[in-house]
Amino acid sequence: MDLQRRIERLERENKRFKRLGTAALLLVVIAVSMGQTPRERPKTIKAQQFVIVDEKGTPRGQFGIEKGSAKLSLAHKNGKRTVELRTLPNGRSALHFLDTNGTPRVELAIAKQGPVLNFIGENSALRASLAGAGPDSRLDLYQQDGGKIFKVTTGDLVFFDADGTTVEFSRP
Repeated sequence: MDLQRRIERLERENKRFKRLGTAALLLVVIAVSMGQTPRERPKTIKAQQFVIVDEKGTPRGQFGIEKGSAKLSLAHKNGKRTVELRTLPNGRSALHFLDTNGTPRVELAIAKQGPVLNFIGENSALRASLAGAGPDSRLDLYQQDGGKIFKVTTGDLVFFDADGTTVEFSRP
């Protein structure tokens, strides 16, 4: 009788292992077949803004629309923006380098007369500007309060004093 019970127990265990094996095999087949299902990838992703974050979740890059203009900005690891590339309402574009307060300090842009390189002071006043290409080129330097110090254009050099009085040097 003891042998009979042992055989019955072994047969029950054998049935249980067969069922578990069949279930495991079925799960593997399902998993493999799901992985083989081709997924169609989108050809276009549409959004108004994309934000790139680092491993800590700090925004480090952003591409989106702001005030009707497309803008790409990059940020330092502290999250403060350092560089911006944007389209301007007049249809042109500009590249800005920002200080630690997020204030633009250097601007490279395209204007009507051609490329423009501007250096901007702490009070957001223009300090130096190099503009144009060809006969319309010019270089302007400004005081801290925004008053012009001098300008150089094709054939002209003009100095300004603190009162705005000019001394002009022209080609003979």
